[in-house]
Amino acid sequence: MELFNEAQLVRAALVNSAIEDQKTKNYNVASEKLFLSYNVSKQDTSDLYFAASNAVNAKDYDTAIEYYQNLMDLGYTGIDISNPESTSRKGEVMRNMILIYLAKGEDDKAKMLIADARKESPDDVSIINAEADLAYKTGDLKKYNSLMEEVVAKDPTNPQVYFNLGVSSKKIGDLAKAEEYYKKAIELQPDYPSANINMAFLILEPEAKIIDQMNALGTSSADFKKYDELEAQKNELYKKAIPYLEASLIKKPDNIDILRTLMNIYSQIGEDDKYKDMKSRVDALTGN
Repeated sequence: MELFNEAQLVRAALVNSAIEDQKTKNYNVASEKLFLSYNVSKQDTSDLYFAASNAVNAKDYDTAIEYYQNLMDLGYTGIDISNPESTSRKGEVMRNMILIYLAKGEDDKAKMLIADARKESPDDVSIINAEADLAYKTGDLKKYNSLMEEVVAKDPTNPQVYFNLGVSSKKIGDLAKAEEYYKKAIELQPDYPSANINMAFLILEPEAKIIDQMNALGTSSADFKKYDELEAQKNELYKKAIPYLEASLIKKPDNIDILRTLMNIYSQIGEDDKYKDMKSRVDALTGN
């Protein structure tokens, strides 16, 4: 009993010290201490799980894979049998392993693990996400979108899912779908900066073509009339993009690219006060 208590004291000291290391983002050291703690009392596999998580944060992927594989060999689930609401971490472990294999360029290992994971947990969103990540990485965007639609069906209130679908839809040239997904992400999270930025630049995409058309016009009365029509189209794009750019500043108030884009748009459409505000913010950030 005395040895058991001593071991528990050592383990508690290591875990507490590791938590302090995590707070200072010293993830490598935290991982080492948690692994030591696991070896003091191998009955508690959660120490090994958190050692692996810290190794991932430290980008020490070889160590993380080793620890995760140990967990898999031990049949780890992370379920607390004393807590009926506890959920399995096995899917998360497998997904993390898959993502590490993808990061290391070991796509074949990732594919093999995905196949096993989907058989064991066909409805696990984290595994479907991992398979989607692999499809995206290998350029199979149709499969990626199909898999992400599965995720949407299982997790319909997650804005990041819709954002990811927007990105992939834009990449394969389906701009209407991209707009639909970005809008849904923003509906779920109005201040989602990446979704707002991408939506704004999706709206502004025709701008360059319109400007090229304007610059190619001559000096006839018909050309002047066409110029005015194109300028009105361009300004309409700006007005549609403004709310999304302004919303993105809620979370990214010092993003110089957004500020400059808004500054230029306000200048183009004659919003002088807003132009001056954006210019002063840009000047403050650039030291002008």
